[in-house]
Amino acid sequence: MHFTRLTAFSAHLGISLVIFVALLLVLVFDWYRFPLFAVEGGWRGIQIIAGCDIVLGPLLTLIVFKPGKPSLKFDMSVIALIQSVALVAGTWIAYVQRPLLLVYAEERFYTLSNDSVGMAGIKPEAIANFRNTPYPLAIVRLPDDAEQRHKIRLESLARGGLYLRGDLYAEQIPQFLNDAKIHRLDMENYTADKPADHAELERFKSRHGALDDYYFLPLHGRYGRVILALDRNT
Repeated sequence: MHFTRLTAFSAHLGISLVIFVALLLVLVFDWYRFPLFAVEGGWRGIQIIAGCDIVLGPLLTLIVFKPGKPSLKFDMSVIALIQSVALVAGTWIAYVQRPLLLVYAEERFYTLSNDSVGMAGIKPEAIANFRNTPYPLAIVRLPDDAEQRHKIRLESLARGGLYLRGDLYAEQIPQFLNDAKIHRLDMENYTADKPADHAELERFKSRHGALDDYYFLPLHGRYGRVILALDRNT
């Protein structure tokens, strides 16, 4: 088959799109599963991979490809190498920043990503010990003594926050549910002056039923915040 500049570009773009779609499925359904895709940088991961895979390689082919060019094979090999290195680097960035654990601390959820597990002083394999809901869930357990709790909070400020205290992680679901009941958001009041959020709340009620069946708690991610709705029965 005789390749022109445009056919070479189209072929390269087609192959790159197939690779991109495969990686996109991994990001959306595995590494950055709902509801953490937006708040944990899923879109940024897609942008990095798209830039490396869809833009860089095919664009270089469009610029360099010329039928009959003596150094064409060498040029295309270099382009393939550059694209591969950039794609692996972009995919690796998305991989190491993927969320691994939800941590409940101080009346809200936080995410613990793959590259911040070490900051919490735990090993990635230890995450398997926590309940999968659908992300593993750890609860920061504080002592009953008020003075000790105050001391721990002060110490945690220097470590980046209470949610990074891996030495206090526990799986105390009854304690968590009781705390969630006390500190849950009143969504009707919370969205009263936010028309867009209130409309979303109405859609939620039409799909899932009465708000009293759920606990609503904030989740703070790397790039934003969402409100999680937790079924109080499950």
